[in-house]
Amino acid sequence: MATQAITKPEVTELEKGLVQLQSEARAVVKVSTPQEYASAGSILVAIRNYQKDVKNKLNPFVDIARRAYDAARQEMQKYLNQAQELEIVLTRPMEDFKRREREAAEAEQRRINEERRVEAQRLAEEQRKADEARAKEEREKREKEIKEAQKAGELKKREAEKLRREAEERERQQREQAAKDAEAAKVNVQEVKVMPSTPKIAGTRGRVNYYAEFTNLAALLDAFVEARLKSNIARALYLRKFIKGDDQELGREARAVKDSKKLESLIPGIHASDEDSI
Repeated sequence: MATQAITKPEVTELEKGLVQLQSEARAVVKVSTPQEYASAGSILVAIRNYQKDVKNKLNPFVDIARRAYDAARQEMQKYLNQAQELEIVLTRPMEDFKRREREAAEAEQRRINEERRVEAQRLAEEQRKADEARAKEEREKREKEIKEAQKAGELKKREAEKLRREAEERERQQREQAAKDAEAAKVNVQEVKVMPSTPKIAGTRGRVNYYAEFTNLAALLDAFVEARLKSNIARALYLRKFIKGDDQELGREARAVKDSKKLESLIPGIHASDEDSI
């Protein structure tokens, strides 16, 4: 695309005029008399007239450059628009595939982790029962030893009763510890992460955008009050961040959790969604 160049004579003329004005303006060190004031004023008028002359001479070239710039941008945008349309043709089915693969991986992950939790609960209960049975067996064995020692005259009645109470207390402590161990085993289940089978392609983002919005603030407030009444401090502190209906805070949490279904289970009265992008 051809553009008109600025002719050299015009530029040269403007340069000469500027040199002359620079010399005259810089020669004015101070203004202390009416004559000096008038002289400085005439130079100022010349400078302003020079600026008008610059615009008159060079504005046509600026207009040409602007039209060339606009034409070039339009030409560029024409090709970009067509390329972006082609991009949509590809990204829509790719995003659908990526979403299906991600949702399938999430479903499989939930299934596996649920099985692991159920199995952990079963094993924990078996271990608890075995620990309680062992505690009972130890207590009964100790009681038998106490009874035989008492029968042999090695223990008096009061001392034997004291030892029996100690054996019962030890069994109670062992049962209590067995229950605590079982609960800990149920909670401390290492979750498995299932990754989708979507190939990674250099030059694409492959990002998931997470969103959330409030749909029922009353339900959220009820959950917060319930947590307070049940002295579930951690739960109450978590929900407290959202009871004001702060959309930005909820959006940050959605991006942090990265699981729409999990977020909806954590925070009542919201709708969470996600969108794949390539």
